[in-house]
Amino acid sequence: MQIIAKHWTDKLIRSPSKSVNAPLLQEFTGVENYKGRADQICRIMECITAENYPDMCRRVKELSMIDSAAGSSNFGRFLELFESNDSSWIEKINDCLE
Repeated sequence: MQIIAKHWTDKLIRSPSKSVNAPLLQEFTGVENYKGRADQICRIMECITAENYPDMCRRVKELSMIDSAAGSSNFGRFLELFESNDSSWIEKINDCLE
């Protein structure tokens, strides 16, 4: 949910609770009373665009990577790898899966 919210806001999600975060999601997506139903997820995903992707990337990369910190995420590291020209990290994952 933290990564989804970063498409629109710098606000940190400090709880995984859907009911706690529902007002924030409604503010940016118009989805009311978010409970994680399939129809609600689809409507939220429709709000994620190529236009707000760069904002999300910037915001996620600014998050703390310290696991004990509220709102932390290591997703920024994944984005750096995903956007790089070096694919060796994917090969390492594939080697582990074989």
